[in-house]
Amino acid sequence: MPSIYALVEAKLGRDKTGFTPEEARQLLHDERMLYVATLGRAGWPWVVPLGFMELDGHLWAGTSATTRKVRNLERDRRAGLLVEAGSDGDNPRQLRGISIEADATIHHDFDLIVERNRQIFARYPGTIPPDMDDDQFREQMRKIGRTLIEFEPLRVRSWDYRKL
Repeated sequence: MPSIYALVEAKLGRDKTGFTPEEARQLLHDERMLYVATLGRAGWPWVVPLGFMELDGHLWAGTSATTRKVRNLERDRRAGLLVEAGSDGDNPRQLRGISIEADATIHHDFDLIVERNRQIFARYPGTIPPDMDDDQFREQMRKIGRTLIEFEPLRVRSWDYRKL
């Protein structure tokens, strides 16, 4: 299974604005929003933001099992992913990001769902009440029908316009 970083490294030297593996790792660590594009039943893109985490060069996101994005991915595993930074200012020269073509896997193993969702939530302070113990967290995951999506990268494109 390829990792994001191996795919970024394979492109080194081909594009003067592309990331190094370290720059890709830093962006995925610092940024908190993953934009996910799936294909709807009629073939139109469906784009949604998700919280995420990176682990071993794959991106992981938790969501409700009944969402449109999950239904779309169950029908067609292909997903387009985007993580970007620097777009909130007036200077487009600050824009940088990484775009990933990926295959998605919907995981149904409840222990894995709980473990990864806890790791994802840990990236977003305040999403888990401080007094919530492991059993309560597991019950909450079960009650809200949480699932887990793993994105395996196939192609990666990156840009950092600050390098121009």
